[in-house]
Amino acid sequence: MVVIEVLKNKYNHFKSYQLYHYRESNNNEVDLIVDFSTHVDAIEIKSSGTFDKSFFKGLNHIKGILSQKIRNSTVCYSGELEQAIGDHKLVNYKNILSTLS
Repeated sequence: MVVIEVLKNKYNHFKSYQLYHYRESNNNEVDLIVDFSTHVDAIEIKSSGTFDKSFFKGLNHIKGILSQKIRNSTVCYSGELEQAIGDHKLVNYKNILSTLS
């Protein structure tokens, strides 16, 4: 559902960013990489309504690889609490488009 919303935004508003999924053989993964060419947003999508710090595992890993290019790293989940936690954002899935620019 989150990926579909980002895709709809891309095509309905004629955005030029590219979408990718990142995964390594050692189970490091990020669900959605939004490449704006000048910077990248990384989004981890969770169905849980309760936050857990393990949600940041893939985001922390990708920040180590693309540290100069990452602008936002976001966990998108079904919980209501939205806040910044360290270098990351925690947002409800209904507000995911507000994190993209």
